[in-house]
Amino acid sequence: MEATFLFKIIIICHSDCSDSGTEESFKLRTTNHKDTSTAVGMTINSIKTKTMSLTEQINADIKAAMLAREKEKLEALRAVKAALLLEGTKDGSGEVDDAKGLEIIGKLVKQRKDASKIFKEQGREDLAKDEDFQIDILSTYLPEQMGEDEVRAIVKETIAQSGASGPQDMGKVMGPVMGKLKGKADGALISQLVKEELAG
Repeated sequence: MEATFLFKIIIICHSDCSDSGTEESFKLRTTNHKDTSTAVGMTINSIKTKTMSLTEQINADIKAAMLAREKEKLEALRAVKAALLLEGTKDGSGEVDDAKGLEIIGKLVKQRKDASKIFKEQGREDLAKDEDFQIDILSTYLPEQMGEDEVRAIVKETIAQSGASGPQDMGKVMGPVMGKLKGKADGALISQLVKEELAG
């Protein structure tokens, strides 16, 4: 007759698993078994929690920055969280999907780049430095940026597909290109390259 086992499984999580995207360590113990010869102590390591959403990742990073007392980083992350919360109130859901979240972060990065440029023109390197720091923090959440040659290739391809023949067709090209490169290239660079290719 096959032995019958009754297991009482106790899972001990050594950290807040719901807020972490890192690997967690769990310890499982078996008790109340009828056949003591089968009693085992098991440790399961490297169990990954579900992939976190962008909002969850930012919340986790805010907690980490608070614990590390990284004031400047915390300021940048809180600005992102505030922008996401504001967006979430527009439809009453209180939530923002990752695609929209990346779009918002992209806009925040652009705002800071513009501000940094103005501060540098005014000789305010101290203020420009703060903006550049925030750009570095926020950029970590964005997709890897494409190089100029890669962007130009897509611009050329789109011009050929759209049948655009000159500067008057810029609107016909910009829309599709922005759709293809959303979050992957700076809007100013895209606009510049479209102008160059249509003028050529």
